Amino acid sequence: MSEDQRDMLTTPVGVAKYCHITTPDTRFNEDGEYKVDLVLNMDDKDAADFVENITNMTTQVGPKANIPVEPELDDDGNPTGNYIAKFRSKFQPKVFDSHNNPINVTKENDADGFPREDFVRVGFGTTMRIATRPKAYKVGSTSGVKLYLQAVQVHTLVTPPISGGSSWGFTSEEAPEDDALPL
Repeated sequence: MSEDQRDMLTTPVGVAKYCHITTPDTRFNEDGEYKVDLVLNMDDKDAADFVENITNMTTQVGPKANIPVEPELDDDGNPTGNYIAKFRSKFQPKVFDSHNNPINVTKENDADGFPREDFVRVGFGTTMRIATRPKAYKVGSTSGVKLYLQAVQVHTLVTPPISGGSSWGFTSEEAPEDDALPL
């Protein structure tokens, strides 16, 4: 085991709720942040053990420390029985398929600007495992544990839809011969 992998934890398989591993999320951070919120089924003993491990780590930091795992709530605010673990990183994680083969999620186009055949977009609903390096932090009166996103193993891929004209309300129509665009 390499020194980089010594403090690494791996989750059991969960479902990606907010998945930004192909492109960083720039909504709250203009530099961008790669992140995944992973829903873990607490009926799975490995998921329960993972959540308990992170919770124990966090309570050692301090009594009011921010915990990166929380119960999932339904639309009425009731617990579903699942937990959500939140993983973040400034750097794009390494991504593998379920047979540990690397998956290209870094470039949509090749050097000539043409779409790459091996490019994969990983979307919400994908089932995956995550390798994380948890780190305790304390800044002023704020403390907690952050789950750094290191690598992802995709089990069942869900690709996000590519929005076309229909997402803007357009329907497919035949253009008259004289109005046709030269494509």
